[in-house]
Amino acid sequence: MNANPKSDAERLSILNQAVLSYASRGYALSYKDEQAVTAVVKKKASINNTLHIILSLVTCGLWLTVWLIMALLNMNKEKVITINVGPDGRVTEYAN
Repeated sequence: MNANPKSDAERLSILNQAVLSYASRGYALSYKDEQAVTAVVKKKASINNTLHIILSLVTCGLWLTVWLIMALLNMNKEKVITINVGPDGRVTEYAN
């Protein structure tokens, strides 16, 4: 065990900072449990449209089929991250 545990307020502050860090990268807060000092953030999966435009131009439009298939497959996918702050203030993140 860690000899220097963090207070609940410190742990909550660490959690809020972690959530803000993900929010700056386009994630949205989906769930937050202040008692357990846990949060879940989600972000819709995306594809690199710039790359696909360039590939479509280089292949005279042949790449459009691949781009369309990728867009349809990623349409309903989400990246989900669970963030937890332990008693010692250490942040653990789980990708679901």
